Amino acid sequence: MHFYSLMSSLIISVFFLYISESESVKTLKNLVVKRGGSLTILCFYDGKYKSNPKYWCKGYYWSSCGIVARTNTRGRTSVTDYPTQNMFTVELNSLQDSDSGDYLCAVEIKDGSDDGDYLYLTVSADPAVSVINSRVSGQEGGSVSVQCLYRTDYKNKQKQWCRFRDWRCLTSQNSAVQISDDGRGAVSVEMSGLKKSDAGWYWFSAGEVGVTVHLTVTERPTNPAVSVINSRVSGQEGGSVSVQCLYRTDYKNKQKQWCRFRDWHCLTSQNSAVQISDDGRGAVSVEMSGLKKSDAGWYWFSAGEVGVTVHLTVTERPTTTTAVTTISSTVKTSISETKSEANQTETTERSSNSAIYTNTTGEDADMCTAVSKKKKPLSEVALGTDVIYGNVATEATNEPLSPDAGGDEMLYGNILPK
Repeated sequence: MHFYSLMSSLIISVFFLYISESESVKTLKNLVVKRGGSLTILCFYDGKYKSNPKYWCKGYYWSSCGIVARTNTRGRTSVTDYPTQNMFTVELNSLQDSDSGDYLCAVEIKDGSDDGDYLYLTVSADPAVSVINSRVSGQEGGSVSVQCLYRTDYKNKQKQWCRFRDWRCLTSQNSAVQISDDGRGAVSVEMSGLKKSDAGWYWFSAGEVGVTVHLTVTERPTNPAVSVINSRVSGQEGGSVSVQCLYRTDYKNKQKQWCRFRDWHCLTSQNSAVQISDDGRGAVSVEMSGLKKSDAGWYWFSAGEVGVTVHLTVTERPTTTTAVTTISSTVKTSISETKSEANQTETTERSSNSAIYTNTTGEDADMCTAVSKKKKPLSEVALGTDVIYGNVATEATNEPLSPDAGGDEMLYGNILPK
């Protein structure tokens, strides 16, 4: 996947109150952009206007609308026509407060009145919705991640990822699109299994506020500059996880970095929690240890200015209980409980009259058989000279399995060879 600039200054916002009712020309009605930022406006038109000149003018009324830019002009404002998509775009750069106001997406009509649709643009210091990069790129068969931000007052608004081509929107993930909202002002949209047909314009919205994003899908190179073995990895709390990264030999001397999207913190060498090892032959291993829940999220590995995204999931550490029961304690408990049921007057356990000994019959033994004078199943334990026997796996030892000895109820351990 081509790695797009992560610190782009193109942070834009779009406020969608409604789409024009016009059948011939339409655009998004209310837009908000961050002061000093840039904005791409999409203007759609009827097929009959494919060959007509397009322009962008400032003003609400046709009579007073001043033309700012025409088709194929370049500068702080530029207009580009895409006849095959029945659409033209208006690129606005370095926007200031004075750029706020009414505008028209217009189509010039020869020998008639021009056609178009208006919108209102507001330049704001604190946009409601923004993206880290308004233009992203991915390879066929690969994936691309779009990092979206929203103000805290939009936390409970519905989040959507929409495609302009067919106006189709998603509010939750499917097999090709994963939408993750951290609830703290950031939404990650990942599109996987990219196809050429996925290329085009999209928008992300929180409630009625949104932002436009353009996706380019390129052919998959036979030998990408940077790649990872797995773009999604998982580890447990307190454990570790390893990410295997690859780079082409011509990137051997480029700086390698492991970075976290959440705070844009990057490492070029290891610290106590992250170990970065470059073998100098095209492979870098990144190992994160002592994982915490807060480590979960999106990261990227880069070599020079080229990189690849990786998602880390941190799961809870499973709670396990190991039960260890010794032969002597099991036998004593069985005898004590049985005696208590059979004879209420016998209140003390006769553990002092029970013993278990070992009799090693082979040097390499790992099976112990508990026996006594008579043989009955463990489920038929009784008083007096009744028997307790059963096979219990243990390590071979020549020491008594219980320090208790004596009495007429003797339990012996017989160590059998393998």
